[in-house]
Amino acid sequence: MWLVAIFVLVSFLVVENALTKRPVALRVVNILVVVGIAAAVTALRRIAADERLRRLTTGFEEKIRQHTVLLEESQRMARIGSFQWDARTHTNTWTDELFRIHAMEPAPLAPAQGYRDLIHPDDFDEVHDLLARTSETLEPYDDDYRIVLPSGEQRWIHAHGEPLTDADGTFIGLQGTCQDVTERKHFELALAASEERFRALVQSAPDAVIVVDAHGVISLINDQATTLLGYESSELVGRSVDMLLPDEMRGVHIEHRSDYMRELKRRTMASGHDLFVLHRDGSSVSVDISLSPVKTPDGPLVVASIRDVTVRRHAEETMREAYEHEREIAENLRQLDASKTTFLQAVSHELRTPLTAISGISSLLEADLLVPGDGRYEDMVRRLVANANRLGGLLDDLLDLDRLGRGIIEARRRPVDVSALIVNTVAQIDVRDHPIELEGHGVIANVDSAHTERIVENLVVNAVKHTPPGTPIWVRSAGRDDGAEIVVEDGGPGILPEIKETLFEPFVKDTRGHVPGTGIGLSLVYRLTEVHGGNVWVEDRPGGGASFHVYLPNASTMRPVSADAA
Repeated sequence: MWLVAIFVLVSFLVVENALTKRPVALRVVNILVVVGIAAAVTALRRIAADERLRRLTTGFEEKIRQHTVLLEESQRMARIGSFQWDARTHTNTWTDELFRIHAMEPAPLAPAQGYRDLIHPDDFDEVHDLLARTSETLEPYDDDYRIVLPSGEQRWIHAHGEPLTDADGTFIGLQGTCQDVTERKHFELALAASEERFRALVQSAPDAVIVVDAHGVISLINDQATTLLGYESSELVGRSVDMLLPDEMRGVHIEHRSDYMRELKRRTMASGHDLFVLHRDGSSVSVDISLSPVKTPDGPLVVASIRDVTVRRHAEETMREAYEHEREIAENLRQLDASKTTFLQAVSHELRTPLTAISGISSLLEADLLVPGDGRYEDMVRRLVANANRLGGLLDDLLDLDRLGRGIIEARRRPVDVSALIVNTVAQIDVRDHPIELEGHGVIANVDSAHTERIVENLVVNAVKHTPPGTPIWVRSAGRDDGAEIVVEDGGPGILPEIKETLFEPFVKDTRGHVPGTGIGLSLVYRLTEVHGGNVWVEDRPGGGASFHVYLPNASTMRPVSADAA
């Protein structure tokens, strides 16, 4: 620098001498004064700069010290220590907190001091392989492992490391942090052990078990459940439990699940209702489900214990059916008993009347109180024959009803003029003073003539018996393409509503006016019509009275028509 100054000074003197021609000594003095002044100014400036640099350096050092104190305090509170390892010199640099974590006094670490003695023997190979892999891949690492303190105590640390490289990208070391996570690790291990015990308990449960979270997502399922449902565990874990419910139950189940999560308690699901879950093949499995809540750090879980009750419910249904069948049998027996009582009452009355007449007349004949030529003789004989015929007809009706009920009697079909058959049958009936009108002619049907006569006879006798004297009766026949229809109507009081449904059952009678009879006439009509494969029904006659309709098809295999279709 001084050489440059002298060179500049000499150059200035040469030029100035050439221009001014002043004495050299004077010029030298002037120049020296100027140079002195410049040197003094420069020195002062350097002193000021040095002072500013000193103050700035002192400020930086104070800030660095403060930051260092803050970092050390933060590391102490967080139990985190920092390290740096130079792979070229094999030296380690630790912060004070890292020494404290290892229960060591802060001191320089020897280059040859290894890490083997600090790491738990069971974890050393894993840590060694991790560091070797990091030096090759240059990727950061995170790992949990155990360390052994000088006292023999074991602690867990979480280590994070970042690889260091030179300008060429060559690995030259590591820097990172180590945090004491012993408490957290112990909690995690205890939680894992608890979860493992919980899983073991779930797996050992005799019933199928599904564990779901608050949102209904399946988190655990045992082998019994996969067997029951036909799924693999991987197909269910992580999916909504709603997939296992029939479509009609899903919407309601979502609402019930929300209500249950607001008030967790152990209970039976949908108590009193039949529950079903879906098998993987789409079939329904009848089940009972019990719910038990479990509180966990991640929120409540619900343990659903599921039991296949298909066999039990089938047995219950069988028992219910058997019970209903027994009830039906009991009801039939009750009705049979009532029918027997009614039958005995009716038959005893019907039998007693003609038997009393026969007995009385026979006594008169036996005592010779009635002799031919006596005015009463012929009348008594007619009454004797009529009551004997009445008794025989009653016995025939009872026997026919029994044979029809057992399916012994069959229809012997042949072409019959139904209209003519009705005329002949009505002519033989004692209709007393009831006017009868006959309608229809030329109606031909393939039917059993004897059965058809019995049908017409019973319907007309029924009309005569249950209507006041003088009540008109109408009997008509009509042909159909597939058979014939017979209608018997009267202008009487009609049929009681309460007996319309049971009118054709045995021993059912209209009790108005204490009309005598067994109540089996209409039952015979029903049975004889049934043998033909036909149908019989009763309607209210327009203008009052009853209207009985009988449909007899030409072929017994034809389906009977209903009252509405007739």
